[in-house]
Amino acid sequence: MKGLALSATALVAAAIMAGTAGAQDGGSVVTKIPVYSWIIWGKNQTNARVSDAGVEGKKAVRVVVPEASGQPGEATAQSAIKGTIPQGSKLRMTVWLKASGTAAGEPGRAILKLKQARPPYGNLAEQKIDVGAEWKAYSLEHVAAQAIPGGSTNVTLQMSIAPQTIDVGPASVTIAN
Repeated sequence: MKGLALSATALVAAAIMAGTAGAQDGGSVVTKIPVYSWIIWGKNQTNARVSDAGVEGKKAVRVVVPEASGQPGEATAQSAIKGTIPQGSKLRMTVWLKASGTAAGEPGRAILKLKQARPPYGNLAEQKIDVGAEWKAYSLEHVAAQAIPGGSTNVTLQMSIAPQTIDVGPASVTIAN
């Protein structure tokens, strides 16, 4: 979408650990992403629904990436941000993840993004993350340089970086107060 390109000074992006996938900091929820709302796609992956008592909601989607690819998006999970985001809002996108099937002792590797849902499909914010073997909520923060209409952006997780298995749990997008 034209006009959503942001200057580096307008971005506040950091991978941080969060305690829940909801509005734990008192912020308002823009979008909640239940596990089965993720759209999983790409030629370098297979996926299946799984039950896991260790994650919020006790359900996940297991994404198996058989080999590394030069294109991280060849194994992608994404979901639309449905709510409108006012200009100047501080967003927190949070997703529950767990990795397995990695090289001995290595973390899983992924890229968490806030991405335009329409051409030119530009990245508004992104952060490389190392995914541990235990369930954790991983977050990306971003300050909206202008208003973002509902449905015009996606939360995206790209995983075709290494041979690995990543379980993708629920997610949310909140606006800090």
